[in-house]
Amino acid sequence: MMRKVVSVLAVALLGAVMIVAVAEMPAFGGKGPAFYQACAHYLENGARETGAVNLVTGIAMDYRAYDTFGILMVLYAGMTAVAAILHSHRNRRDKNE
Repeated sequence: MMRKVVSVLAVALLGAVMIVAVAEMPAFGGKGPAFYQACAHYLENGARETGAVNLVTGIAMDYRAYDTFGILMVLYAGMTAVAAILHSHRNRRDKNE
């Protein structure tokens, strides 16, 4: 019973956070303040701050490194979950034979 209550509260909290995040988004097709401020900063200061010859590489590896790392962690977690599911399925099949 307690587990169900905690699960429902967690889902409700996540739903509330998502509703607030969507409400704060700019209009569809519109450019929010992050677009203008980040792009201008990257173009004006990117080469000097990163020291990279290629501005795209400088942005990806210096300004967006945590984002890139986060994407890699999500992919790793997904692969680990699939491997665990397949492994447990294989173990159950072996026990049934």
